[in-house]
Amino acid sequence: MGAKKAKEEAERKHQERLAQLAVEDAERDMTEKREVRRKKEMLEQMEKTRNEPVNDSDMVDKMFGFLGGSGGLPGQEGKAPTGFEVRPLPRG
Repeated sequence: MGAKKAKEEAERKHQERLAQLAVEDAERDMTEKREVRRKKEMLEQMEKTRNEPVNDSDMVDKMFGFLGGSGGLPGQEGKAPTGFEVRPLPRG
């Protein structure tokens, strides 16, 4: 009787493992499908962007927007150091 129970237990564990593998396989398939869909959407967006007319101002903003919009050139914010102030020209 011990061998019969052992065989039944082994079969039960085998079936559980097969079910677990099936679930893992289904999850992997879903993950792969999501990844493929995400990549496809990204390619479509890139193609759409590539075919749009280029606006130079928008392109510059996209490339250099991280610098901020202080309104002036970089390094020219604030007060000038002593000796570099703008002085009126002498009349003469």
